[in-house]
Amino acid sequence: MTPAPPTFDQVWTRFRHLLGVYSPTAVATLQPGATAEQIAHLEAAHGFALHPDVRALLEHHNGTVYAEYGGSAEGVDFLPMGYMLDSVDQILAGHEWRTTFSAENRASGIGEEDLYGHAHQWVPIAHSIDAGILFVEHRPGPTYGHVIELGIGSGAFEGTLWADTLLEFFAALADSLNTRTPFHGMTPSVRESHLSGKICLYWL
Repeated sequence: MTPAPPTFDQVWTRFRHLLGVYSPTAVATLQPGATAEQIAHLEAAHGFALHPDVRALLEHHNGTVYAEYGGSAEGVDFLPMGYMLDSVDQILAGHEWRTTFSAENRASGIGEEDLYGHAHQWVPIAHSIDAGILFVEHRPGPTYGHVIELGIGSGAFEGTLWADTLLEFFAALADSLNTRTPFHGMTPSVRESHLSGKICLYWL
């Protein structure tokens, strides 16, 4: 009998466990899950339902300490390229900009099928210190659910596909942590904070 495919909850639980093996400091930055009211407000603001994986991620953790309070917590940048998970409030904070940016691009002749023509349908799940954005596509069609990295610091102006779904993204990260093999050319490692001595995860 073919085993059932893993659920997002199962994949996230595995990733969080392995993250804790590398850096309990990173796990400690995770916030409690978003409420049903917060998620409903996020969906109402965007005008569409969240991809089930995005909803599940927010139900597990409403971003990290950094994303929620704007501070700089050690261990918070535990995703590849130093990405930090976003909270509902942070996703909402950028929605107006993405909507305006999308409309301006379409007015200039960029089609809605173009990445920049439907920025209003991006739902960020993480950001980096150098203005990078990691988002899940919500435009209906073959790219729905894709996890795309787009950033000034990375130079990925056209967007780089990191995974077909958020479930696959965290499954790949868990595999990378478990085997210490690269994810998109970045290998997980640890370093000790020169300030506190805490062990933090980073990707080389």
